[in-house]
Amino acid sequence: MYVHVTNENDLNLYNKKGLWLVWYYAEWCGHCVAMEENWNKFIEMNNNKSKINIARIEDTMLGRLDNVNIQGFPTIKIYKNGKELEQYSDERTPEKFLKFLKKHEKKQKASKKKLTKKVKSNKKRKLSKKVRKVK
Repeated sequence: MYVHVTNENDLNLYNKKGLWLVWYYAEWCGHCVAMEENWNKFIEMNNNKSKINIARIEDTMLGRLDNVNIQGFPTIKIYKNGKELEQYSDERTPEKFLKFLKKHEKKQKASKKKLTKKVKSNKKRKLSKKVRKVK
């Protein structure tokens, strides 16, 4: 899902559950204006293929967000369930944005696999204990 947050209604679409790649920008910021074309190309390249949600949040909305620490514009961060995982610090190109997104997608998949294995292992252990009790 892609959300461009410029008002309260948009803010309601942006919830912090799951993984979110967020670009904080300001209309008055020359660097943000220069980056906009590359960001839009990145959005087109991604074409909602990612399991990671993407948001673009205007500076006027920052006061309505909790626990957001922005030192300057543009700023790109990735969050998991509202907790910041990493701030983007590479070149501002569509390809680099996509690479950053895919890196975190891979981490999410790996963590889900690990959790699934752990759950299966715990189920087997519990079942094994039940079998022992029955004997």
